Amino acid sequence: MPTHDYTPRQALDLLFGKMADRFPELLRRMEHAIDAGKDVQEEEVTSRRRVRSFRKNVPYTDEEALGVALAVLRAHLIETRKFIESAATEFTRVDVAPPKRRESGGDDAEDSSRSRVYGRNEPKKVEIEVEPETVLEKRDLPNVSLMTGTGLEMKSLEAFFHQLQELTDFA
Repeated sequence: MPTHDYTPRQALDLLFGKMADRFPELLRRMEHAIDAGKDVQEEEVTSRRRVRSFRKNVPYTDEEALGVALAVLRAHLIETRKFIESAATEFTRVDVAPPKRRESGGDDAEDSSRSRVYGRNEPKKVEIEVEPETVLEKRDLPNVSLMTGTGLEMKSLEAFFHQLQELTDFA
């Protein structure tokens, strides 16, 4: 049984304190996940033969809340990067057709010229479109470019989370 000089509540407070100044949006995500609580099934005896079964939402214990906060942090730092890396790898294998003009008028010659694809086995830029094309009033917001992590970064983050898991194991 691990022994620590701190409680799960103190560890959670320390994590929240460090996140508040540097990453307030990520802190809000953690708080939202923790505030959602957990869903439990309960039974209540209403009479001699009747048992009422119902589900209800109960708050996490401090130890469970710390685990949820670390899961959110892990998803943000590691799993998102793995997802981006996977998407970038898949997109590398895909051909890209040249863009189609808006006023094509159903021209078959244009469709045949678009059949000439390029970009197979070349890395593609992975972005999130912040302002979709269908927006009426354009604000010229830049797209968010998603960068992949290097293998060394990912190994370092995995090692960090392994050590963090040991530091927050109160079982």
